[in-house]
Amino acid sequence: MANPSTYPSDGRITSLQSYTAGFAGTELLPIVAPGNSSAGVNYKITTQALASGLISVLPVEPPNTVLAGPASGTSSGTATFRALVSLDLPGLVRNGLASSYIVATTDINKLLGLGGTPGTAVPFVLSLGSASGYTTSFITTAYNESTRGWQIAPNGVATFILYPQQTVQIFNDNNNWRVSPNSQRWLLTSNATFFVDGTLGSDSNDGLAIGAAALQTLQRAIIVAQGVDRNNNVVNIKLAAQTFIGAPNVMMMAFNGLPVGEGGFNISGDTTVPSNTVLSVGANGIGLFASDNGGYGVVLSNVQLVGTSGSLGISVAQDGVCDIGANVTFGTFGAGSVHMQYAKGGFGNITAPYSITGGAAAHLELASKSLLNNSVVSTVSNSPNFTTAFVQIFGGAVGNFGGASYVGTATGLKYTLSEGASVLTNGVDLNSIFPGSINGTPFISAVDYGMNYPAGTASATNLPLVSTGANSAAFQSLPLAGLTTINNSTILGNNTGTTASPVALSGTAVAGITEQGLTLLNVVQANGSISMQDTSSFGASYSDYLVTFDNILPNTNSASLQCLFQLSGAFQTTSYLNQAGGATTYIDLLGGATNVATTAGYGYTAQYLIPNVNSTTSFKYFYGRTNLYLTNAAIIAAGGNFGAIWNGTTNAAVTGLKIQVSTGTMTGAMMVYGYKTAL
Repeated sequence: MANPSTYPSDGRITSLQSYTAGFAGTELLPIVAPGNSSAGVNYKITTQALASGLISVLPVEPPNTVLAGPASGTSSGTATFRALVSLDLPGLVRNGLASSYIVATTDINKLLGLGGTPGTAVPFVLSLGSASGYTTSFITTAYNESTRGWQIAPNGVATFILYPQQTVQIFNDNNNWRVSPNSQRWLLTSNATFFVDGTLGSDSNDGLAIGAAALQTLQRAIIVAQGVDRNNNVVNIKLAAQTFIGAPNVMMMAFNGLPVGEGGFNISGDTTVPSNTVLSVGANGIGLFASDNGGYGVVLSNVQLVGTSGSLGISVAQDGVCDIGANVTFGTFGAGSVHMQYAKGGFGNITAPYSITGGAAAHLELASKSLLNNSVVSTVSNSPNFTTAFVQIFGGAVGNFGGASYVGTATGLKYTLSEGASVLTNGVDLNSIFPGSINGTPFISAVDYGMNYPAGTASATNLPLVSTGANSAAFQSLPLAGLTTINNSTILGNNTGTTASPVALSGTAVAGITEQGLTLLNVVQANGSISMQDTSSFGASYSDYLVTFDNILPNTNSASLQCLFQLSGAFQTTSYLNQAGGATTYIDLLGGATNVATTAGYGYTAQYLIPNVNSTTSFKYFYGRTNLYLTNAAIIAAGGNFGAIWNGTTNAAVTGLKIQVSTGTMTGAMMVYGYKTAL
């Protein structure tokens, strides 16, 4: 540092003046000047390049920053302005440390290299006594050179952790310690693991080693881990092989907000015996809660979850993301509890087989426009009972269970679907996928793609359904061709909507009953094409059609998704009115947006109704309760009641439908269903 004897003895410039000092190498120069901010007094710090090299000016605290207390030689009412002109750290005298250390008065203007490793013990501590015991111009710089965190404990300042490769300056300001910066994120240069041990750990630790060096509570681990900048690295939270007990009405782990920096985020228990790490959720509490993650979620693996009444093992909401990794077990939960709940736009993937050993009110609940993908084979043991249903889906939620199955038995209702729920099963009956002792039945407002029974010859012993009451429209049935071998007297009914005694039905009446609901007419695939279309399914057999778009994925994130009606053999390119306004030459499926994700597994999924297609006098309507897609920022975009109208002058029936991208190509599928109304 420039020799303090050449300016006031306390190392400060204490009046408005020019000051010139020669520097022997690269140094730190603290400057403090008194003044009155309300009078508009300003201070300017300048440096001049010397022939021997350049001097860089990096103020740690901006000039004109008001700090409490008077400067030397000023009245107590005068404000103090301070700037730290930071030159090159390697030019400082270095004091290398390998264990806990109390900063000495002789460490003024030194670089304290914090090295050493405490192994699995608590972190080393860098402490400073009362600031009044050091010169008023005291400043020192600490740099963590080790692979563990150091505790920094200046007297009168809250102790904090300085993580590897972080730097902090500690300086005396009128006999009070200040640190700069006063907070900072740990920028990772490689993957990091934080350990949690509820018995041996402490939340004052750095958490970078097991045992006594670990953190103690689950939520502290989440806070610390979310405080880093991942910088394209993975953050892991490793839980010890023990039972973590949650208090009533408490979230044991709340993973809220968008993490900083690209990279992964994993929570894992004991990898040797995963069931030894137990999350025991208290009454009305939550084991792991995830929300507002902006598509960057958490993967949970190698743990067992159990709970009491009203508890949720996993709860994901408000654009939160939680994936289920390897070796997760759901044990016994109490009354009114749910193993997994996704709601309000929550998103997740089942990425590995898991186990169910105990019951709950429900194993899985999907609600409020949430989305879950599950294509794995999981196991069920101990014949657990689910008092409401094994799976509940409602509120416009989407469950993709193509390829999923469960080995083992359970008791209770297998599933319920209601309020605009949608499921995708690759044509497999949901009752064949989910365990339970009572088959599920979807409500009329749900779309169960798992009930798509194939056309073909049927018999009286394998007729897949009976059309009864309000649920009839939710079933998919055999078409007329599949009923040709059934004797008319096989099916009894009255088909009048009254309580009259059933009679043997005619073949036409049989077809009328069994074809109520949805009939899958066509599946069109796009594989690197600019559009896909169906011109064969629309006709006089059905007056209303349901069209679903399954994972439409453009190859560029600047593409809009467009839909066109075909009338009289020509796709119409004028006279469209979109609910969101804008385009008139096509149905704008994104409402003006051009941000559908291009990453495999994301994309655009929606379902729309096209009513009264055979009319030659009315406009052509296109509307749906939901449209749901993942953006190129991996954020769920969802909205209800989308609609559009074609109001052109061509008075003809709809004969086809096309979906296309405005630029580039796309992949995905379009499924066309016909609605057969009651006789």
